[in-house]
Amino acid sequence: MTIERTLYWYPSLHPQKARLALNALELPHKVHRMDLAGGEQRTPAFLALNPVGKAPVLVDGGFVLPESNAIVAYLGERYGLWPKGYEARAEALRWLFVEAHYLREPASAVWFHRFFMPLVGGPSDEAAAARGETDLEKPLRLLETRLAASPWLMGNDLTLVDCGFGPVLDAAALGGFDFAPFPAIAAYLARLRAMPAWQRGEFWTPADLARKREAVAA
Repeated sequence: MTIERTLYWYPSLHPQKARLALNALELPHKVHRMDLAGGEQRTPAFLALNPVGKAPVLVDGGFVLPESNAIVAYLGERYGLWPKGYEARAEALRWLFVEAHYLREPASAVWFHRFFMPLVGGPSDEAAAARGETDLEKPLRLLETRLAASPWLMGNDLTLVDCGFGPVLDAAALGGFDFAPFPAIAAYLARLRAMPAWQRGEFWTPADLARKREAVAA
């Protein structure tokens, strides 16, 4: 039986984790692009899927699951590209918790205030971006040590744990964060961006912001 899948998505760092994971697994799915500007996230239909009104949400057959890291872990457990054994699976979850607790918020601040708001013409808070940049240092040192020892977070092979980190690191880079002091992370992000699964994900690029600035200046 073919399972119908729909990902409720918007091109920001957290929904991109789920889309990258689906692409890495080569699972057929539909992408429903959320109309956030139109308030789709506040409609009764969407709130029935996720009462907190945020993307992403994965509908996998009859199973509905919000929250990006939960989606990544679910897809890995059910469909593959996930570590085997209790200890390795616990380690995978440990890294997703590291991302959620230490990396996500500061990376989001850098991306939001230095890339996304300038892209859409909204107000930016440079002080918040600067705090995010400072707060990134500690978790990135932890990640750098890990990636200096292996090409992927769980060892020599890509897993969906990497899909939970790639879009967040990419967002920080879009916000201008300098990864030069973290060469292993920079190489890791380059490997992720080169993946066919990434190329199918509609990621923002620096060229998007450059075109916006050219249009404003014209």
